[in-house]
Amino acid sequence: MIKICKEKSQHQSYAALYLIAKTGMRFAECLGLTVNDIDYTNKYLSINKTWDYHFNQRYLPTKNKSSIRNIPIDNDTLFFLHEFTKNKNDRLFDKLSNNAVNKTIRKITGREVRVHSLRHTFASYLISISQVLDHENLNITLEVYAHQLQEQKDRNDKLNQRNLGRIWGKIALNRYLHAMNMSPAGIYYYCTQ
Repeated sequence: MIKICKEKSQHQSYAALYLIAKTGMRFAECLGLTVNDIDYTNKYLSINKTWDYHFNQRYLPTKNKSSIRNIPIDNDTLFFLHEFTKNKNDRLFDKLSNNAVNKTIRKITGREVRVHSLRHTFASYLISISQVLDHENLNITLEVYAHQLQEQKDRNDKLNQRNLGRIWGKIALNRYLHAMNMSPAGIYYYCTQ
């Protein structure tokens, strides 16, 4: 199903199904995604709101506080999003209904399957991974790997802060040099005399 959805992703319903299947997010969370919710550097989607798909007119808060989260995404999904959002300015899925998505699933599978079933399937895969790792229960998997994910997030945050500091430092230096009518070569000459 993921392969079919990716191949037909020029249609919003297929693209939404692809993202939901790859991330396990809720349908309303998917509809609430904007271009700004994609972090290409840290490779995650920021889930911080939903879209009221019943009336299709406004953003709503997430289901609960813990629903506000960052979902890690792989390079394949990142590239998919890059291509899909080329002509988007705000919401990724601005003309999509629950009915359209459910019809698309029916067309792909040949049976009545609801979009929320993809979330259940995603969770089932996570449980299977825990079993393959031979963990006694899912909590062990979460404790071991959630800790590593947090450490990786912390490392990425520090790296981003350092890089932003360098960028802003260079911008500030260039503005100063411009204001003083000096070139970097002129500064070098001045400092070495």
